[in-house]
Amino acid sequence: DLSDAREQLLLKAISAGKAARDARARDIIECASSMRALWEVLGSDQDEQDSEKEQWTQLDSEVQAGGSGLQPSTAVLKKVKERLESLQALAEVRREAVAAPVSSLELLWRRVEIPSAEQEAYKRQHAGITLQDIRHHEATLAELEKQLADMLPDLINASTARLETLQKALLEQESPSATVDNGAVTVVALEKLEAEIEGAEARLEQRQGVLALLERRDAIL
Repeated sequence: DLSDAREQLLLKAISAGKAARDARARDIIECASSMRALWEVLGSDQDEQDSEKEQWTQLDSEVQAGGSGLQPSTAVLKKVKERLESLQALAEVRREAVAAPVSSLELLWRRVEIPSAEQEAYKRQHAGITLQDIRHHEATLAELEKQLADMLPDLINASTARLETLQKALLEQESPSATVDNGAVTVVALEKLEAEIEGAEARLEQRQGVLALLERRDAIL
């Protein structure tokens, strides 16, 4: 009858509401777990804007306490998701902040001939995206730049000699001094020499490949 039908509809509505509530609770727990994992990776949040942190103070405290006090409402779920997204964005900013000095470190390691085992050990030890890692990269970079400055004269002399050798092998008459001003002892001068060496090596490899083909053709004929 009508009363039974209404009761069934009411029971279905209650069941659906409970299922939705349980789903929100699971989502909140999952987001809270992801937030705690990100805090572990990020470490200090000193680079997060104060205005940004202030709006999350209460939520952060509840999540760090375990999140059991968070109500499984739509509003709470929305807020937790927004906070998780803000932490994910901060992590991406940190990754980009790490990538730049690490790329520069790899270039300087090659130039000052740091052993590959030492490079790999450094990367393993400082593989994170904490502010401490970023500052350590920056300090190491400054030390290597100073070391490179002390080595520049020898590196430029060695690169000049290498370029001259390649040019003789290629029967090219251009002098390295045409690329680098005489007496220029700068990183820019070294970079120009390295670019010239890379181009000369590519031309030599190409020429050697052509000669090998000609030799095989002559052998066949």
